[in-house]
Formats: sequence, structure tokens, C-alpha cells
Amino acid sequence: MKLKLTISFRFVMAIACAAVGTFCLLKYFEPAEAKEYQISGNLSIPSIGLNSDVTNLTLENGELSTPTSIVGSFSRHKNSTLLIGHSNTVFSGLKNIRIGDIINYNDKPYRIYKSQITEKSNISMKELLSENETDTIILMTCFGEMYADGDASHRLIIFASSI
Repeated sequence: MKLKLTISFRFVMAIACAAVGTFCLLKYFEPAEAKEYQISGNLSIPSIGLNSDVTNLTLENGELSTPTSIVGSFSRHKNSTLLIGHSNTVFSGLKNIRIGDIINYNDKPYRIYKSQITEKSNISMKELLSENETDTIILMTCFGEMYADGDASHRLIIFASSI
């Protein structure tokens, strides 16, 4: 009598990792997002069913790197915070947002007062991130024609002020 042995990929990885050590096992099964980003807050937009962790971003070579599946936060001046996310993951529903909708950012409510679609080449980040008199968040994601490199021709930009 012959026994047929079926072994799953995860089982093989677990055995291999056990031979190497616990670190390998933890690395294999731990979600990449949890390892890559330090969670610094939360963003929720009830009208579109969005609820996401937020991580603080820093400029690297003059650019912000958008997190894979959570929201990134960047602020250069008082009362002006930029929140960015991918349009095919965390911000997929952002195009359905409406003026007057409520956003909760770090347990503080904001009301959307402006929405615009702007060609990427026409965006002035200096202007977009300028200091505001009232506490303002700016949400931004790709929009328009999608390119092979994952970028897009335009940006959807949403402005909300604290209430």
C-alpha cells in the first residue's frame, strides 16, 4: 500500500522557516503593510464607507511615496495636512464623495467644501500645502487616464475644513 502525500506551500514554508528560525516564520506570515508603515492616525469617510489607518510621510528626494493600501499624511505648515492614497485601493471610492460630506481625521470632524480635478502638471504643491487660517485637510488621489507606470494624467483633490 502506497501513501500519497499532499503538502501545501504554506506547510513547506513553515517547515523551512522553522529550520531557519522564528524570524522567517513571522516575516512570511506578517502582513507587509503592518511592517512597512508606522500607524499615526485614522481616517474615516462614512458616506463612502472608507475607514483607514494613516501613516506620516516624509519627503525623500523631494517626493512623497504613497503607501500601498493605507492613507499617507504630510504636513509642512500649520493647519494644512495632505492625505494621499491610491485610487485603486484605499481611495477607490473618493470619486463618489460630495460637497458637505463629513470626514473624520484623528477623531476630529471635517466638512468637505471643495472638490476639483486638476491635470497633474498644473498642480503647485507649494500652493496646495500653504498655511491656512482654519484647520484644513486636503485629500488627493490619481484620476483620469492611467499610465502603464501606475501614474495618471490628473488628480482628484478634495478640501475639507474642521467643524
